[in-house]
Amino acid sequence: MKGDSIASTWWSLYNWGLESGYGGEVFFATRGMFDSNTVPRIEQSIVRGLLLRSDALTGSVTRLERYHRCPYSFYAQYALRLAPRKVKSFGAPEIGTFLHDTLRYLGEYLLKQGRQWRDLTEEEQESLCREAADAVMGTEERDAYEAQLYTRLTSTLSATVARLVDWSKKSEFSTTEVEQSFGMGESSWYPVCIPLGKNYGESIVLRGQIDRVDEYRGPLGHYAAVIDYKSGGTTVRADEIYYGLKLQLMTYLLALEKNTQDRIGTAAALYTYVRNLQVKLSEVVNHRRAEEEKNRRPTVEKQWILCRR
Repeated sequence: MKGDSIASTWWSLYNWGLESGYGGEVFFATRGMFDSNTVPRIEQSIVRGLLLRSDALTGSVTRLERYHRCPYSFYAQYALRLAPRKVKSFGAPEIGTFLHDTLRYLGEYLLKQGRQWRDLTEEEQESLCREAADAVMGTEERDAYEAQLYTRLTSTLSATVARLVDWSKKSEFSTTEVEQSFGMGESSWYPVCIPLGKNYGESIVLRGQIDRVDEYRGPLGHYAAVIDYKSGGTTVRADEIYYGLKLQLMTYLLALEKNTQDRIGTAAALYTYVRNLQVKLSEVVNHRRAEEEKNRRPTVEKQWILCRR
């Protein structure tokens, strides 16, 4: 429409459609003619009903990051609870879940045994990786696709465990907590509470789960580091933390401080990557040379934030 008047023929067709029981089709075909593109403001009572529980906005730090990136996406997912239609697949999210679950299985096994990653022999690494994979994926008969997927995932898990063992041998920190939750039940740590303001009496209650907590006890004192496993290529910069785009690691540190009552110093918050390292070379090499090049890569990639006191 360019401001021109509508011919009477079209108005007659429009009225006939409404009178003949085609109201829905007419509305769909002509909705653009009457759309003012004006978005009404959502009433505060509706927002409270959709998002607040007991005068608190409860959720993970991922929700805050989503809001900073796109408030509309936040509203659609967490207020309206819209979600994509589920399609059976085994993509990046499922692979990440598998690796997290198997590492949790191995971490809990070591804690029950009173051992650390550094205590595992090469033979134990292989057998425990297969045991963890079977516990998560099951041991029923697999088709060709599932068998190939199982081989690929266990290979990635084995490579990750080998790096964690190597890292543990070079560190004086020892794992004390695995999948430590906060704000998620009686057995978890206290949540991280952030007041919304003195005049409201409301707060944001953050809950989540820390993949791993390592502690150091020695001549330098008592310190702890929070560690998050990442199967993708997640990175973090100081400006992303400042503007609220990447708050996960800092929230984990707040949870650690709150639940240890400052008895433990915060040493670091870091990502460690759960994946098979790929080495790009400009020449064809044999297997031995490829292993040597891969071993030269750092055990923990340099995407971390040091937070000492």
